[in-house]
Amino acid sequence: MRILGWRIDGFGALRDVEVQGLPDGLTLIEGENGSGKTTLLAFLRAVLFGLPDARRAENRYAPPPGARHGGRLDVLMRDGRRFRIERHVTRATVRGQVTVTSLDGAGPAVLADLLPGATDDLFCNAFAFGLKELASLEGSVQTRLHAAAAGSGALGVFEALRRLDDQAAKLFLAGGRNPVINGLLSQHRAAEDELRAARTAAQEAPRHQRTKEALTAGLRGVEDELSAARARERRLDTLSRALPICDQLWQARAE
Repeated sequence: MRILGWRIDGFGALRDVEVQGLPDGLTLIEGENGSGKTTLLAFLRAVLFGLPDARRAENRYAPPPGARHGGRLDVLMRDGRRFRIERHVTRATVRGQVTVTSLDGAGPAVLADLLPGATDDLFCNAFAFGLKELASLEGSVQTRLHAAAAGSGALGVFEALRRLDDQAAKLFLAGGRNPVINGLLSQHRAAEDELRAARTAAQEAPRHQRTKEALTAGLRGVEDELSAARARERRLDTLSRALPICDQLWQARAE
């Protein structure tokens, strides 16, 4: 998303301020102390993410008397679509009622679709920070800038190093006792043993297949022999039943 311009109806000391046609690339805004640079940054945040809750002790940038609280932004999306985002404070919406309309005639849109996953904190940490953030630094400015560039919020370099040291102390205990790492190494060795066994079994698979084929062929031969033996058994059974009749016939012929 790229900001093309804005219209401030009333926000802090700013009233009826309109800027359009911002060029591509870097836009530098300069002015003396109290000229409204921080107020402009707060206005951009408010239009995109809403004003602070009225119950929080934060500056809501009340407008000058008679001015409507809020304004609008014209933005250009990566795909070339242009939208106008308007937000004004009403009695029913203390954070501001927002509407999004297309400047290309494509119809209304939802602000969340234009800011996928972006939050106020992400905007403050990764894209812009003002005097309030600088005044709340717990360490050096350089530390906070490193944290902001990494998108890690208030977590500074020294705090990150401290946490890493704490985790290392838990992993590498005094006297060489490293239960977590030793346990992981044991699991790794067991997994390697299983892998070697699986590879050995895979190498033996062709031999087992040949043995299976030979046994299958032998089984078919045994089944053929069994079938022939059963046929011979049936023939012998028939002959055994015919033997008494033959004896009688031979006796009759003899008589």
